[in-house]
Amino acid sequence: SLFNGERVPKDNIRVTAYGTLDECNSTLGVACSILSQEARSPSRSNNKIDQLELLLHQLNYIQHRFFDLGAHLATPRVRSDESSVDKTRFQMEVAYTAHPSQLTFQFS
Repeated sequence: SLFNGERVPKDNIRVTAYGTLDECNSTLGVACSILSQEARSPSRSNNKIDQLELLLHQLNYIQHRFFDLGAHLATPRVRSDESSVDKTRFQMEVAYTAHPSQLTFQFS
């Protein structure tokens, strides 16, 4: 069912979308766990630790935005009360640069 309690079939596009998003988020969680362990490894140089921590921070940020997006997908705009819709409303702008470490997201 969706956040407003509305029952929908399992093959509904919304269920498929947020199911896929959940799977991706789970994979990001595993990656974050591995990176966190790597960053704590005593054999890492300070520069490598800084790079790992930056990547971990970026992945955590993306993971939290995926949670927001999942809530957005699970809340139908037409049949939900306005306060529920407001809780899941956000705008996302992604700024792509030449280097993945400089990928930035802006939410409002």
